[in-house]
Amino acid sequence: MLLNRRDLMVFSLKALLAWAALTGFIVFYGEWLLTPLFPLFKAVMITTVSGFAPSLKFIPSVNGGQLSLTVWVLHTIPIAAGIAIPKGIMLTSSMHVLHVLVPIAVALSILLVWPVSNWRQKLLLIALGLVASVLILLATVPVLLVALMEMPFQQKALEANALHQPPWFMDWMIFSEMGGALLLALTGVGVCIGLQRRV
Repeated sequence: MLLNRRDLMVFSLKALLAWAALTGFIVFYGEWLLTPLFPLFKAVMITTVSGFAPSLKFIPSVNGGQLSLTVWVLHTIPIAAGIAIPKGIMLTSSMHVLHVLVPIAVALSILLVWPVSNWRQKLLLIALGLVASVLILLATVPVLLVALMEMPFQQKALEANALHQPPWFMDWMIFSEMGGALLLALTGVGVCIGLQRRV
């Protein structure tokens, strides 16, 4: 446990160093980290909007790369009166990999340096952190990409009718972009620590 100010300062320094190392790892290995999750991301997208046939790819760059979504619209998707996403068109959106993974890096950096009694507890904590990271990514990345892609149509609907109610995933995008993704990551840290202590 963190007992005094000195322990807190040492812990904070270790967490900062771990965060810097994990961020560097993301820059160089973001594709390796995210590509295995593409099938799960696609499943969430199809569940979110059934009329989309999604395709994901990683676009490399010197600053970490981007995660790009392209969808084929399988059937007309009504948005509001007179506004719809037409069948047969292709839509795209993208997000920077650092933007996607920084909340995960923050969570894992805390768990990596969290004080425990032995290496078994540390391994358990890290394993729980990895599971939580996957769940957080599934709860944020697919929905954000879909919402970014659909945003122009929702904006047109709001311009036509101020009382238009956007779908839930637009609200979820705003929540995530306004700090919700980081809040989910920190909540995941608390859950992982609580589970580790119970075990």
